[in-house]
Amino acid sequence: MAGSKSVTVSRVIPASRDDLWRVLNDTRRYAEWVPQTLEVTHSDGEGVVGATYHERNRVFGPIKGDSRWRVVEADERHSLHEGEGLPLVDNVSIEFELQPAGESTEVTLTLRYDTTLGPLGALIDKAAHAQTVASQGKALANLEALVRAEAAAPEGQAER
Repeated sequence: MAGSKSVTVSRVIPASRDDLWRVLNDTRRYAEWVPQTLEVTHSDGEGVVGATYHERNRVFGPIKGDSRWRVVEADERHSLHEGEGLPLVDNVSIEFELQPAGESTEVTLTLRYDTTLGPLGALIDKAAHAQTVASQGKALANLEALVRAEAAAPEGQAER
């Protein structure tokens, strides 16, 4: 069905909040771990309130688009970004949350969007939503692999 959608995925990652935040909060690095981000074409860098970044995205199947994002909330455990410009959706936002989980950190991503396909697009909408769920889960797996690789890198090579 068309309408408002929300996808929430979580993963406990064996890394410190600081190590995860360093990657999550650097908008220049999203193409390194977010499957839907093909490239970051503009970035203010750190994801502080008011920062902007632009991406080239894979939307669904062969459909690609250019998105523009703005950070509207941010602290050391939470960040909310609002986006625009993607085909097939409106009112897009992504929220990152970090919570302690013993010596690890639980990372939760919540993507919210309104579909614009209307009633005739219900089948496409269902498939696109399933793809989005899978992509968000893959993003967290990629984030974990990236943070682990940087932690294992020789001193001086882990920082960007």
